Amino acid sequence: GEPQLYGQRWVQLAYLSLLALLSDWICFSVAASPSTFEAAYPGHSAANLIDIFLFTNVATCFLVTDIVNKFG
Repeated sequence: GEPQLYGQRWVQLAYLSLLALLSDWICFSVAASPSTFEAAYPGHSAANLIDIFLFTNVATCFLVTDIVNKFG
């Protein structure tokens, strides 16, 4: 049969969108001012943080559809 769609999906989509907005906001605020980040966290590179963020963002984009399909 045809898949059943629930109104709750819009709430979940809103949560996911807000979390993505928050994580992007944090990442790109670090990108805009790397010296501030590095002064606040000595020994840590802003470039490395941004690389980790972008890598995990791409990796989870590939995984999220399978996870949502399996767990709902």
